[in-house]
Amino acid sequence: RKQAENFSYRLELNGNRRRLTWEAMPRSIHEGVCCAILASDCLVFDTSIARRFADNGNLAINVTISMV
Repeated sequence: RKQAENFSYRLELNGNRRRLTWEAMPRSIHEGVCCAILASDCLVFDTSIARRFADNGNLAINVTISMV
């Protein structure tokens, strides 16, 4: 967990004059995905949102990882 606190990440979807951005600090790999979902500390979107950002059926997600 201590090492995870040294980083931040950003997930970004762009399309059709829209932008969806999620920024957060990563969780420890020892906590697992379930902990992030239960804490609502994750980006979740359904297929209708995915379609709004898709380009010819392809969904691109830009990922940026930074040291803080």
